[in-house]
Amino acid sequence: MTEQRGGLVVPPGEGQVITLGSSQFTFKVVSEDTGGAYSVMEYFAPPGAGSPMHRHFGEDEAFHILEGTMTFRLGEERIEASAGAFVYIPRGLRHAFANKTEEAVRAIVILTPAGLERYFQEVAALVEAGVTDAATYQAVNEKYNLEFETT
Repeated sequence: MTEQRGGLVVPPGEGQVITLGSSQFTFKVVSEDTGGAYSVMEYFAPPGAGSPMHRHFGEDEAFHILEGTMTFRLGEERIEASAGAFVYIPRGLRHAFANKTEEAVRAIVILTPAGLERYFQEVAALVEAGVTDAATYQAVNEKYNLEFETT
């Protein structure tokens, strides 16, 4: 990242990259860059990738789909969001998303306030270390005020 005239420029292909499963998250700006206001990531989801039903109690989340089509569940509603669509998910709303197509999805994701990037870092470190204990992951979810449905 390059600071320029009080701003921040992140060249193409740069940012903090986190891989979880087959998904890749490239954080373009994080809490330290925005005074905690928001974080922005580029999300790459190959076919079959996504997240199960969950909710954030501390962050609003928004997806701008750049390529492909992502299926969202927002509460009980199902939405197909294709390139150009913008999906806003307010904190507390149960949601899930999945790439159910044969082509990759690329999206810009905005989280406000910032800080959830640390969750992704911690989970990626646990996965890399080979941790499989569900209680450990549950403790991380609770630390970041996230709730995943297990059924």
